[in-house]
Amino acid sequence: MDMAQEIVTVRPAITSDTVQQLPHYIGISNNTACAKGLSMNLVVIPA
Repeated sequence: MDMAQEIVTVRPAITSDTVQQLPHYIGISNNTACAKGLSMNLVVIPA
């Protein structure tokens, strides 16, 4: 799939827990947006 000229919206459907039981959201990667050399994920750390 060639997404070089497309805008890709990534909305994580599920979360997975880290070893510390923090929610981990899958973000931009090769698998979700055909990104090359970039991986962005989100971990929510409570205050």
